[in-house]
Amino acid sequence: MGKKYTIEHEVMYSEGDLNGTITLENLISVAILASEKQTAEMDRGNPYLQKQGLGWIITQYDLKITALPKVGETVKITTEATSYNRFFCYRFFQIYDENGKEIVLIRSSFALLNYKTRRSARVTPEIVAPFDSENTNKLLRFPPIEHFKIEPAQGQPYRVRFFDIDSNQHVNNAKYLTWMTDPLGMDFLTAYFPHYVNIRFEKEIAYGHEIQSYFKENATADKETPVMTQHKITSLDQQEVFAEAQITWQKR
Repeated sequence: MGKKYTIEHEVMYSEGDLNGTITLENLISVAILASEKQTAEMDRGNPYLQKQGLGWIITQYDLKITALPKVGETVKITTEATSYNRFFCYRFFQIYDENGKEIVLIRSSFALLNYKTRRSARVTPEIVAPFDSENTNKLLRFPPIEHFKIEPAQGQPYRVRFFDIDSNQHVNNAKYLTWMTDPLGMDFLTAYFPHYVNIRFEKEIAYGHEIQSYFKENATADKETPVMTQHKITSLDQQEVFAEAQITWQKR
């Protein structure tokens, strides 16, 4: 197991939504902030990688959420780079409320991107050495994401803006969660909170791209039973799939 690193963060008003809790997009951003601070202190941040023409990309997230941090609440985020192999690095995040209770567990899979070729690069021991991560041939297995048939009536288009792009020159991964959940609408999002999120990133989305966010809701007769939604982000012609996800929701 790797070295753990912890930061504190007060959830700002601008990070919350109508429900007074942090959005999924900002939840991911705050978690990533903890890993960025750790990598910077270990001299393995963006400047180190950029000298080698490399940058981190996230391939999958798996979130288990007991409660979402509230606006004004100060939470602790602990992160750990647990293991790596030739192509992937795995990092866990745990978020604790003000009483020290774990309310969010995030498992993530990272890969290295070669800026020149825009393809993945091998993970070398030198890059991950300071984290004391386990070198393993095993892949972290995430639950499979069930495919669903796209129906045009379920789609909502978005255009990628300049402010959606990060320093890796593609859409920040946290933004995908907003695009996926926004089409569910106000009534749904004020009635339910995300209890489990499984999202896989397939391809980069660049500035100026026009994309379509599709969703399918698997409704239940019993309103107390968790609701599962399936999501897919594609090009407008549906020829390219950029990301897929499954989210389980519980009543607020």
